[in-house]
Amino acid sequence: MNLKSLVYFSLFGFVSFNGNAQNASDELLKINGVPFTVGEFERIYTKNLDLIKDDQQKNIENYLDLFVLYKLKVAKAYDLGLDKRAAHINEFDSHRKQLAEQYLTNEETLERLAKEAYERSLYEIKASHIIVLADEFVTPADSLKAYNKAMDIRNQIVNGKDFGEAAVEFSEDPSAKTNKGDLGYFSVLRMVYPFETGAYNTPVGQVSMPIRSQFGYHLIKVDDKRLRRGKQTVAQIFIQNKEDVALVDPNKLIMDDIYAKLQNGEKFEDLVMQFSDDTTSKANGGKFGNYDPGVISIDNLDDEVYKLKKAEDYSKPFKSQHGWHIVKLVSEEKIPTFDERKFFYKQKVQSDSRSRIINEQLVAHLKKKYNYKENNKNYSGFVKFVEKNVTKPEYLKGLKTNNELAKFADQKISEKDFSEFITKKGVNFAAITPIVNGIDHVYNDFVSEKILDYYNNNLENEFPEFKNTTKEFKEGLLLFDLMETEIWQKVKNDTLGYTDFYKTNLNKFYQNEAINGTVYEAEKKADIKKAQKFISKNLGKKPEEINGMLDVNLLVSRKGKFEKNNKNLPQNYVLREGVSEIFEQDGKYYFVVADAYFPEKTLELEDAKQNVIYEYQQVFENQWINDLKENAKIEINKPILNQLKSKYKQN
Repeated sequence: MNLKSLVYFSLFGFVSFNGNAQNASDELLKINGVPFTVGEFERIYTKNLDLIKDDQQKNIENYLDLFVLYKLKVAKAYDLGLDKRAAHINEFDSHRKQLAEQYLTNEETLERLAKEAYERSLYEIKASHIIVLADEFVTPADSLKAYNKAMDIRNQIVNGKDFGEAAVEFSEDPSAKTNKGDLGYFSVLRMVYPFETGAYNTPVGQVSMPIRSQFGYHLIKVDDKRLRRGKQTVAQIFIQNKEDVALVDPNKLIMDDIYAKLQNGEKFEDLVMQFSDDTTSKANGGKFGNYDPGVISIDNLDDEVYKLKKAEDYSKPFKSQHGWHIVKLVSEEKIPTFDERKFFYKQKVQSDSRSRIINEQLVAHLKKKYNYKENNKNYSGFVKFVEKNVTKPEYLKGLKTNNELAKFADQKISEKDFSEFITKKGVNFAAITPIVNGIDHVYNDFVSEKILDYYNNNLENEFPEFKNTTKEFKEGLLLFDLMETEIWQKVKNDTLGYTDFYKTNLNKFYQNEAINGTVYEAEKKADIKKAQKFISKNLGKKPEEINGMLDVNLLVSRKGKFEKNNKNLPQNYVLREGVSEIFEQDGKYYFVVADAYFPEKTLELEDAKQNVIYEYQQVFENQWINDLKENAKIEINKPILNQLKSKYKQN
């Protein structure tokens, strides 16, 4: 290795070492006293080994040179405190957070839930429901009472009572008094997950068993299940309801007339402009901004659109709560495959109530892994304190103890920790009945957060590949910042330095003789002669104009800046402004039109500035690297290095 302070240590002066075996933990070298193992070097060396074609680049000793320089630069970045900069911290934290997501998610469960959501998305459900309210904080006795009430209602329906009438009579959803519990058509991700599951799992025409959600117990009657259509673009003609006491609805008469015009061949878009009262869509041919079944609140709209089978089909006039409508199917896309929509549904699942399932599974696994233990006595004492003092202002400040509520791994959860969480979340237990259920619910979330935070913060200790990847990214950021700080910015601002470099290296910044123009080529001499003659008389004409006007076949016309001896120029061509003579070469004919001629000369600093700074930067950086090496103490464990070379057959 070409480093000044290079020391080869024998196995006696370095570390104890078994000459017949090599471990990843064996020390390969020290840089300024900092040890680096075989494993770290080998991981980087072998990372892209199969892609390297040059044997010199595969040479271990050459690669070790690069490794040492890399580590010296990283150490320099830390010495300068570049890792403490806010921009560095923010960028690294953002990248780490993205990388950590795959470790905080059960990929198998996520894939299953995403596929389930996609498969459900292929259908629309038409359902009605009845709810008996019972939120997450009710006592087990009150929850059972609500469940039994729902079962009693279901038994009445199964024995003949009309579901709609039962919804009006029993449902605790206020809207049921007018809509009889009818929810219309909906698809996946529109309802809370337990309700959605109940709806998709209940056969058409039947009533589900009571289904628990965070709101209470639902009875779901599925009225229809139909295949969902692809994404549709839909337009409408709309006549708004107007107050009128006439026996015949005048708006219907107007819409019937519009429908007749459509049947007689008048354009839908023209009739939109002439008659439609929907000012938001009128200028766009009546198109809805983003039609999706179940989203737009227009009675009968989804059913009428579903009847339209192909683009350009339009409905008969139909009435909604707003007025009269005719809708037209403008276009319909093919339903994408699961693979095409996998990323979308994974994102939706992670932001949906389904995500709780993924978190709960991970937390349950981590509790077991970390040997989570709860102190039931201390927790009961904390609950009693809250129940007794919850009505007092800032009651948690009156807590005199800081008992341990639970422990896991090497962590302890105290009353103070939980109190701070409650305050931070702004939980008002006085508004929850019974209080103990509210505390249990919040405590469960608190413990989950603590365990997940601990797991996240220790990913580097648990997963070597995560540690290596984040380390490489961090070091990459540091190297970029180091070059920016120590090389690029210094060179850019060193006006005197790069000016002196320019003056002492004028031969590097030289402009060769060149022209700016066009090279013409043809197979026939007659064609090239006609083109040359015409060009000479009509300088400035475009090649395509010459082709058309002269009826000649020009194979190629190349335009640009050409330096002397450029392979696109004919041999023996002497660079000068104007139209050249004709040259015959390799069975083809050429001539050149030079719009501008540039003699050979030394470039002025301003003209060569970009190249001057680049060249000066190379010299500056090489000197900087040499200084870095000069001040470094590199100690190589030669026996380990030789064994590594033997492993890759480089002895």
